[in-house]
Amino acid sequence: MILLWPLVTLINQTIRVDQFLKVIWAKLMKKIVSIIIIFLTTLLMNPLYSFDNCNDGVTYNLNGEMNRVRNSWNKLIGKKNSSIKSFLKEINTFKNKNGIPILSFKEKSTPKNYIEYLEPPCGPLLITFQKTIKNTKTLGFDEVYEVSTKGNVIHSWLIPIESSILGVNENSLIVDYHISNLCGQQSLKGEFGLEIFTNGNMNIIEVQIQNLVLNNKDFSCKDNSLLKESGYRQCKLVNDKNNRERRFIFNAPCT
Repeated sequence: MILLWPLVTLINQTIRVDQFLKVIWAKLMKKIVSIIIIFLTTLLMNPLYSFDNCNDGVTYNLNGEMNRVRNSWNKLIGKKNSSIKSFLKEINTFKNKNGIPILSFKEKSTPKNYIEYLEPPCGPLLITFQKTIKNTKTLGFDEVYEVSTKGNVIHSWLIPIESSILGVNENSLIVDYHISNLCGQQSLKGEFGLEIFTNGNMNIIEVQIQNLVLNNKDFSCKDNSLLKESGYRQCKLVNDKNNRERRFIFNAPCT
């Protein structure tokens, strides 16, 4: 009996290894089945695509008609144009018909057609094609206020989130705008801005950054309730194109 004990032990160990392998195999098969299900669901219902060719590995989630609009946009900006002027004319014509890609916050309810940016540093973001920028129940934008020396609101704007103010005209703001093929934030030729009016209308324009440098001086706004709960609030003096000093309260881009 003693002589048989090592054999019995070996058999028991073999059985345990076999059971262990069966458990691993079962888990592996379950994982494979899950991947197949996700792949088929993605393919048929809710497309996902990764910008590996941009080396950022970002995954986006397309909903509704966004894949069609995205393809039209990518085709448009991939065309060769004789000049920046003709390029911007085509872009703004496209905007009037389909809208242009605009970043917004993800609210509790979502629009029918959108692209969800799944891995941003500051929370889920949505990309939608917008003709104008206005408050809706499904999209959230950053707010910018021009105030008087007494703190009263003179003008207000909604701007895409993560935007930086480049300059100001009489009743319009110019914020940075990256024209890209929705493949990360790799800009195309030229320097572009988005001119946004108080009524929400907007146009993509060419800008000379060196001519749009902000005054970048702070003013005291501790007693003003506008955006007071935000950790990114800025209270800045901004010179417009006539070199007139104006007061703005806004949120700095999340970093």
